[in-house]
Amino acid sequence: MSELLTEDEKNLVSKLAECADLFAKIVGKDEPIRVADLNEACTWIHNLQNMVLSQAAARAYPTKYRLMGERVQEQKRPKSFVALMVEICERIDNKDDTAWYDLTNFVLNASREADLGQIDWLQETLVEMKEDYIDDDDTGKVLYLSGLTDTLAQRRKTLVTERYGVH
Repeated sequence: MSELLTEDEKNLVSKLAECADLFAKIVGKDEPIRVADLNEACTWIHNLQNMVLSQAAARAYPTKYRLMGERVQEQKRPKSFVALMVEICERIDNKDDTAWYDLTNFVLNASREADLGQIDWLQETLVEMKEDYIDDDDTGKVLYLSGLTDTLAQRRKTLVTERYGVH
C-alpha cells in the first residue's frame, strides 16, 4: 500500500503533537481552569492536524475534496449545506465507514466557512446523533461526536466575539 501522507505532512502532524505536549508542560493539568485552557489549545492543534490529514482524502478524491491552496478539479454546482449533511448522515446510517471521515471534513470546513446559523444547526444535528449513540451505548462514536461539537463551539465563540465583541 502506498503512503497516504507525504513525509512533510507526517512531520507536521508530529510537530503539532509536540506542540500539544509543550502546552501541557506550560499550562499544567492540576487544576480545572488549567485543564480547560489545555483542552482549548489542543482543540486548535487537533484542527490543524486534521487539515493536514485531509490532504490524503483530497488526493484520493480530487473531484470531491480540494488540496489546500488548490481548487476542486471538477466544477459542479455545489449541494446545499443541509443537503450535504443529510447525505453524510444517510451514509452513516447505511454503515458506510468512509462517511465518518466525510463528516469530519464537513465539520472542519463548516468551522472555517459557515455562518452562525449553519454552525448552530450543525451543532444541534451532531448532538442529536450523539444522543442516538448514547442510547446505543457506543462510547467511541459519542466521544468522536463530542470532539466535533467542541470544534464547532469554539468556532461559534470566535464568530460571536468577532461580530459582537462578546465572549
